[in-house]
Amino acid sequence: MRNGLIPEALLSLTSPPDRAESMAGDLLEEARSRGGFWLAAALAGVVLAMFFQAFGAARVRTLRLLALGLVVWFAVYVAARVGGALIGVEPLLIDARDIGALPLGTLLYLGGLLMLANVVTGFVLGCRGAVNGMSPVMPLAVFWAATALVGFCSDVASGTPTWYCTLIYLGGLPLLYIAPLLLGGILASHAAPALRVGFSR
Repeated sequence: MRNGLIPEALLSLTSPPDRAESMAGDLLEEARSRGGFWLAAALAGVVLAMFFQAFGAARVRTLRLLALGLVVWFAVYVAARVGGALIGVEPLLIDARDIGALPLGTLLYLGGLLMLANVVTGFVLGCRGAVNGMSPVMPLAVFWAATALVGFCSDVASGTPTWYCTLIYLGGLPLLYIAPLLLGGILASHAAPALRVGFSR
């Protein structure tokens, strides 16, 4: 496996493959002297810059993709939650205050469910094809990242941050939402061309 596989795959979600390969190579060469933390920060910065460049060129399409992503995610998540309730793995309705009292199996099911919902959503969106060089998964990924940042900053500003909410914002959303969503988009980009449907509207 090449060292640049992950950076190249992430950059390919916001730019054409040849450009992604070139940028990944430049970042990896610079990271040899600056380290892995620099590479992660630089990669995130470049991906966000490319996203906002694409957003500026196609605002309405990007917002449509975000709306589509939320609808697909919600449909997959609700279907899996209802299925879990029907087979008795989890209750259909869960009060956030009672999450700590749930059995470990239920908690693992819920975490796996969130990851699965985001992988499936990323794959479905990724099969639609790029818009101005940007994968359709990116609007939803940026939305989840913004949700995590705003939620964490709101808790800190209100003076009532809890370990639970901090863990959700800084760990749960990146691990259970953003990473699986991007993985689904990357898998879709490698899927057979026959599965892809261009987003032409």
